[in-house]
Amino acid sequence: MKLTFLIFISLLAITSFSQKNDVEILAEKGNGTIIFIGKNNSNTTQEVTLKLEKLKGLTGYSKPITRKVPAQGRLTFVRLRSKSGKYSYSSSYVYKPAPTAIEKAAIAAALRKKTLKNIGDIDKGIVIFNKTGCTRCSYTTSYLTDNNIDFKVINVDIKTHKENNALMWQTLRENGVLSTNI
Repeated sequence: MKLTFLIFISLLAITSFSQKNDVEILAEKGNGTIIFIGKNNSNTTQEVTLKLEKLKGLTGYSKPITRKVPAQGRLTFVRLRSKSGKYSYSSSYVYKPAPTAIEKAAIAAALRKKTLKNIGDIDKGIVIFNKTGCTRCSYTTSYLTDNNIDFKVINVDIKTHKENNALMWQTLRENGVLSTNI
């Protein structure tokens, strides 16, 4: 009994702290159909492309499907019908952030609050060197914001913040990062 209880508690702890992907594709089965649904777990609209291959025993649309799944939302991609009881398929998907104008404005406002006006001491805490249009920057800042991790932002756009861009490269070199590794 004690062993069963310990196993149960261990599994509960593992599943309680498991990570969620930003996007999931769910396959709901019932009454001779299979419905593919995109589920967005992030706070940003995601552009999702679902690819179905090796369809056996299923009829319906089989080409890649791209849809924008709203933040924290669900969206049906395709409904396939079973020819007989047995079927098989292979699926894969890719996604990328596709924020709406309202989401972009909210993200920009949040970043403005975190942007340093005076560089000062950047040795304390997490500092993100942010560049407009950089997907790594937006992914990182979204992750930190979603997980309530405090950070500061330094804008490194070359046209408007040349001194910050130089500071970024100097900081990278001082920490042993080669420009060929970026």
